[in-house]
Amino acid sequence: MKRIVLILISLLILVNIADAAIEEYYEEKAIKIQKAGAFEDDKQVVIRAGDKVTFKIKVYQSEFFGQTIISANANIDNTTEQKVRAIYSISFHDKDGKLVACHQGSWDLVPDDDVNYGSGIIYADEEAIASVTGYKLKTCVIESEKD
Repeated sequence: MKRIVLILISLLILVNIADAAIEEYYEEKAIKIQKAGAFEDDKQVVIRAGDKVTFKIKVYQSEFFGQTIISANANIDNTTEQKVRAIYSISFHDKDGKLVACHQGSWDLVPDDDVNYGSGIIYADEEAIASVTGYKLKTCVIESEKD
């Protein structure tokens, strides 16, 4: 009997966790990161994810206060009528699958709001960036606490 009760409680917890996520997305793809400025769209890789809450992540090599970086900034747009926390995690890997660089960020958004999330700055040297051949992206949108 105790075992059945524990199984039922575990299932209820899992159902509640699954319900908490409004939207999730995952992809792995090839990428070549180029040197570019913030307005050189032709040299940037644009990664799009999401349906209810959209992520538009621009990836390119740049400099930040004299340091070489991978810029993985995002525009995050909440098209729902819910207050949400939008989370994205992106990692960059070499031809052997070895991790080269990564970033994870999140932002709370009210209904029908968007943000230019500019904290996707990943410090890496030029040689490491040149070795990148692929990326992995995970996004998750959860309902924020109600006021």
